[in-house]
Amino acid sequence: MRLGVVAIVAGVLIASSALSIRLDAGTQSSLDPLVVAPDHYRLEFENEWVRVIRATMDPRETSVMHQHGAEAVIIDLTDQDMHQVMADGTTSARSTFKAGSARWSTNAGVPHRDVNLSEKPLELLRIEIKAASR
Repeated sequence: MRLGVVAIVAGVLIASSALSIRLDAGTQSSLDPLVVAPDHYRLEFENEWVRVIRATMDPRETSVMHQHGAEAVIIDLTDQDMHQVMADGTTSARSTFKAGSARWSTNAGVPHRDVNLSEKPLELLRIEIKAASR
């Protein structure tokens, strides 16, 4: 599975360069998950193009309110069963994904709390696209 994750990360980097994707992720918000929830979010890698964050949550745990600075590719390292609670109290649809799945996340700039609905720990990589090389 580790080689698959590396291949996905490499593909994201190549695609972001080729498509000249440009997102405003250079500024860190006061709700940056690395700042407000360091027990759940850890920086794995960062350069001028991407920021890779590892997220972990215990079973039935809820994160603090946070928001992400850029759209991202999410790679699930464990099976996932979760939903999000938005700043206004509304709840997103339940999302379930299998370990090894990858998807595009468009919730940049949206304050939310993640809720792990599973009886098992949750772990994922979030690869935020900051800017494409020119």
